[in-house]
Amino acid sequence: MFVVHVTRRCLSSLCNRSDNAGPPDWNKVHPVDMLEDTIHWHCPRECGYRCMWKTVEAFVSDGLPTPQFYGKWPFLRLLGIQEPASALLSALNLLIQFRYLALLCLQFDNRLPMFKYWIAQYLGSINAWLWSTVFHTCDVPFTEKMDYFSATAFVMASIITLQRRVFPKHPLLNYALPFIVMGIFLRYVNYMLVREFNYTYNMMFGVTFGLINCCGWLLWSLFCDRKQQAYVLNCRVSILCLMISMSLELWDFPPIGWFLDAHALWHASSIVVAVTWYRFVRADCLFQQHQKKAF
Repeated sequence: MFVVHVTRRCLSSLCNRSDNAGPPDWNKVHPVDMLEDTIHWHCPRECGYRCMWKTVEAFVSDGLPTPQFYGKWPFLRLLGIQEPASALLSALNLLIQFRYLALLCLQFDNRLPMFKYWIAQYLGSINAWLWSTVFHTCDVPFTEKMDYFSATAFVMASIITLQRRVFPKHPLLNYALPFIVMGIFLRYVNYMLVREFNYTYNMMFGVTFGLINCCGWLLWSLFCDRKQQAYVLNCRVSILCLMISMSLELWDFPPIGWFLDAHALWHASSIVVAVTWYRFVRADCLFQQHQKKAF
């Protein structure tokens, strides 16, 4: 494979030389634009990046389709950021989640029945978007694992929140389900770390529990009082938008302008999901607040 050959040659000539040889001349491997050249990565990753683009140019000049590298599309880095569009949109989602968390804490009494569960859900979302930002900034094995595990942890936490909202006074479920969900999550992490870091298994696991979460909220919303809880429309809109946006993960194409791909568009659509979900959560807190005052 061409990219493997040129990368090995780069590693041999630039990364395995003495300290007295001076800084490596990366333009000899493959020249890049100024914004790409501003911040360099450590030598092996820099070799991989330069040789990746050398390979892409060879494919394009021969009229061949854009290749993927280890299952991932090539992206132009910006100021050292590996996937600028996805990183920026992840950071924007992170800020939005922080803002909504702060608003909930300022607006509502922490003694509301669902308050701590909504807060836990938002903290899980913040953690997931934080690691998504880090991962798209610097794609290395550790950040990849944290991105995947944090996203899955958020889905599992949402299932616990769903159970608490649907069956708030079921003592067995209230105590048992968190341990069951945690056990399933730890088994998933153990499989990914110890047995095999399997992308297909990770996707199937996430999709399965994501659908359980989405279908659960939709079913619950159908049994709500249409007059008193008309706000559950926001719940339905948010969940349906989430399910539709997930199809972007299946609609794979080479990055537009080497920046914007389907995954970045999915992160952009997550902003709509976040806005409608917050409207639902806020209205649900107000509903429970009024119920509490009535009694």
